[in-house]
Amino acid sequence: MPLLLGDYSGSRTLARQNPELPCDTILETHEWQSLYCHVHNVSLPSAQPPSIEQAVIWIAQLGGFLARKHDGFPGVKTLWRGLARLHDIASTWKRLHPHFHIALETYG
Repeated sequence: MPLLLGDYSGSRTLARQNPELPCDTILETHEWQSLYCHVHNVSLPSAQPPSIEQAVIWIAQLGGFLARKHDGFPGVKTLWRGLARLHDIASTWKRLHPHFHIALETYG
């Protein structure tokens, strides 16, 4: 189930209530893979999706969240900005790696 820009508050709540769930419950495969590679500056994503909590932090960082020790949970506006950036990153990833998510699931 893809995360739409309008669903940001629901994802924020889900990340607080069930932080250990894998992020593929809210993100498409190409979205979490591109997010992982962008954040870690690598060309190959992990075989397993990160947790929802970690993905939400990374998305917020795309929107300007600093993730310092006492910053608390990212706000809605920061998540909105991060999701807009993630959309661009993920659509580029999908065009450059059209069959990558299938190969990773098959061989990973």
